[in-house]
Amino acid sequence: MIGKILPHREQFGAITKYALYGRQGDNPERAEWVALRNLDGIDPDHAHLVMEATARQSKRVKKPRAHLVVSWAQGDNVTDAQMLSIMDRTLADLGYAEHQAIYVAHNDTDHQHVHAIINRVHPDKARVAKDSHERLRLRTSLIQQEREHDLQQTPFKSRGRQQLKTFSEIEIAKREQREPDVRMSKRRCDELREELAYCFDTAMGWNSFSDMLSRRGYEFVQSGHGARIMRHGSYAKLSDLMPPKLSVKKLQSQWGSLADYWAAEERKLERQIQRKKHKQPERQIQRLSLD
Repeated sequence: MIGKILPHREQFGAITKYALYGRQGDNPERAEWVALRNLDGIDPDHAHLVMEATARQSKRVKKPRAHLVVSWAQGDNVTDAQMLSIMDRTLADLGYAEHQAIYVAHNDTDHQHVHAIINRVHPDKARVAKDSHERLRLRTSLIQQEREHDLQQTPFKSRGRQQLKTFSEIEIAKREQREPDVRMSKRRCDELREELAYCFDTAMGWNSFSDMLSRRGYEFVQSGHGARIMRHGSYAKLSDLMPPKLSVKKLQSQWGSLADYWAAEERKLERQIQRKKHKQPERQIQRLSLD
C-alpha cells in the first residue's frame, strides 16, 4: 500500500466535489462507494457544510482540511470491508479516530484506492489534531497492515522519504566494521526520555544505569567518547534523552567519568575472554580422559 496525506487550503466542498465527481464535477460514476465517519445521518453531498462549521470552531487553525489517499497494489484485490477497515485503522493511527471524515473509493484507475477528506478539528473539543511526524506514522501504519492483511509489501522507495541513516553513522559503522544503525526520531526520543526518567533519577552509577536499561530491553553501548541507547537497530544518543536541567557533564560529576567506565568494561570483557580460553583446554582434557 502507498499512502499520501496533504493539507488543503481549498474548502471542504471543493475537495469533496473532486473526490465524488471529478475535477470538472461531470463524472457521477467516478465513486465506487462512499462512507462517512462521525457524520451520522448526513447526506454525503452536504457533509462538507457540517465539516466547515466544525472547522470554524477553532479560530487558530489555518489548515483544518487533510486529504488522505491510500492505494493498493495490482493483484491485492481487497474487498470493500477490508478497505474500510484499513482506512479506519489508518485514521486511528494518525489520531483522527474521533474526527469527521468522508471516504470515497474510486474505480477509475488500475489500482484500487480510497480518498479520505478529514477534518483536523475535533467535533466536540474543537482542538486540532497534531500532525508531527505524520508521514512517518502513516508509513508505519500501512506497513503493519500489509502484514496483518497478507498484502503485497510495497518497496521502501515507493513510500516517499524515509528515515535515513546519517552520514556520520555510516562513517562510524565503517570504522567499526558493522552495519549502520538508524537514529531514533525526535518523537521517539521524547517518548523514551519519559520512559527512562526513573532510571536517571534512581541509578547509582553507570553500571546500575546499564543494568536498568537492559531489564527494559535496551542496550547501553559506547559510541566514540560518548554513549548510545539502542534497541532493534535504532539508537539515540545519551545526550538526546537527558531529562531537563541534566547533562552528560553533570551526570559524570555524579557517576564518574564515562571514559573510565568504558575502559573498565573493556577490561572486564578481556578477563572473560581469557577465562574462556583457559577453561577450553581443561574441558578437552576431560573429554579425552573419559574416552
